[in-house]
Amino acid sequence: MPPGWIIQAPSACVLFIGDEMRISALLMRSLTHTEHAQPILEFVARLAPRFGDRKASAAARRLAGEAPFLEDWARELRESDYAVLNAHSLVSIWGAVETCVEDLAVSVFLNWPHALPALQLIGVKHSLQFPPSEEQAHALYGKLERRMAAPGDIVETYAGVLGHLELDAPVSASDAAILREVNALRNCLLHRGGRIDARAVQAAPTLAGQEGSAVRVSSADYLRYHEAVSAWVVALLSSATQSKYFPR
Repeated sequence: MPPGWIIQAPSACVLFIGDEMRISALLMRSLTHTEHAQPILEFVARLAPRFGDRKASAAARRLAGEAPFLEDWARELRESDYAVLNAHSLVSIWGAVETCVEDLAVSVFLNWPHALPALQLIGVKHSLQFPPSEEQAHALYGKLERRMAAPGDIVETYAGVLGHLELDAPVSASDAAILREVNALRNCLLHRGGRIDARAVQAAPTLAGQEGSAVRVSSADYLRYHEAVSAWVVALLSSATQSKYFPR
């Protein structure tokens, strides 16, 4: 591993989350054009033959024929405040956070000789020698996460995992509540048929008024989620650069 191995996972996560926002913005802008595509395509179909480009004219006519369906779909997405796109992006950014925490811990197990004995000191049983294989390191992460688990509280669970590794990602009470909400919504989208159930409300009390309803991620909510997740990951990256693992 290169000297800066400790910052690889959080750096990749910061970049991914930034890319996700740019992709979402680009998709929304493209859908705006799609919603009003038919008149433009019909104009191109009429104009292109004047310049001898019959292929472009034929292509424009074909696209114009498909335009009504695409325009309706684009309009429905806009009228829903892009809830479907926002939900997909939310799942992506939280998946990036989960991967970041695991990959960060795995990198410590693979590169820091004292990490394996330290696990045994907190009751994580293993008989591995340094360095473990990547597969073994991922298995150790699973054991560490279970050892540090705060039932129903992903923020405290991650704080425990990072604290054991002598890392930190300070988070305000308001942002912590948002992170719990993001995790709960992600679980509802992927595991509970897209509906907010009692388990989600227990993990994220801010969802109490929505129990039983379908998950709907508005653009305003998505921005709120993205800002909280971004701030947490940037704080984690800062902690990594100031840690004992980072070369001086």
